[in-house]
Amino acid sequence: MTVRVAIAAALLTWLAGAPTQAADRDDDVATITDERIPESSALVQSTVDPRLAYTVNDSGDRPYVYVIELASGDVVGLTTLGGVDVVDVEALAIGADDRLYVADVGDNAAQRRDLALHALDQPRRGDVTTTVQTYPIRHGGGPQNVETLLIDPASGTTYLVTKGLLGGEVRRLPELREGRPAVSRPVAGVGVPGLVTDGAYLPDGSGVVLRTYGGAVVYAMPGWEEVGEVQLPPQRQGESLAVIDGGPIMYVGTEGLPSPIQRVRIPGEIWRELHPVPAEAVGRDVERPVSPTATDDGVSPVAAVVGSTGLLIVLGLLWSIVHRRRR
Repeated sequence: MTVRVAIAAALLTWLAGAPTQAADRDDDVATITDERIPESSALVQSTVDPRLAYTVNDSGDRPYVYVIELASGDVVGLTTLGGVDVVDVEALAIGADDRLYVADVGDNAAQRRDLALHALDQPRRGDVTTTVQTYPIRHGGGPQNVETLLIDPASGTTYLVTKGLLGGEVRRLPELREGRPAVSRPVAGVGVPGLVTDGAYLPDGSGVVLRTYGGAVVYAMPGWEEVGEVQLPPQRQGESLAVIDGGPIMYVGTEGLPSPIQRVRIPGEIWRELHPVPAEAVGRDVERPVSPTATDDGVSPVAAVVGSTGLLIVLGLLWSIVHRRRR
């Protein structure tokens, strides 16, 4: 997709209704400058070495997975998928089996019949060629353009999200098998925004985040209940999203070089909807379970939101009013 098309798409997304919650964010945390990655279209943090992340180019590249350092964006490894060809890789996800899944599912012309997911052991530093397991897929009802792969970290349930102009579908895949196409089917009653370019499960399985060019929508799982919307920082062509260290931190990236990766915090109000205080803890002097890790400055997410409780209440009321009017 050209930059001009991306700008038009972002404008359409904004006109359809801009997200109503501004996210806490810092400046760029890393920048991809390697000339081999001009179109970074996905981002996922490694679970075998959390200092690393994986990215891919979309259409036109060879079957490569690039290993980057999250702290800098530098490429520290290149994994070649042995024995396969790819057409338009658009998404990555870590499976319940702890393997990396590479989704060759892009189909802008809505005509492909060679879609596939390729599974491999998570790459580490260094350049290697590795064997993969390939799972062919197709879509019930005809071709679909997809840029998002979601895998439930506990059950392994696999979803694809279509990239429609004004709205998309969540499509569920049955059990994956080599040599036998898995057919995706729409999940009834679930609607998603238009122009979804990436998404991710929260590592504890409590929620899913889907990003568009300008914002992100958070859903509570497994029922796909919409919890809230988060405004993302302006980017040239926002294509990627990863949940970092279990949340509530997200990293979002863009195509084009240099390609900055920016940090965004899921607002506390939304996070608490996904992680409510257990009933037995009500009335006790206990901390709300927000995140298993502290923020980079050593302050826990709980402490970070306590001082802004009043602001969150006001924002929550405003969000409710605007969201209700929009519907």
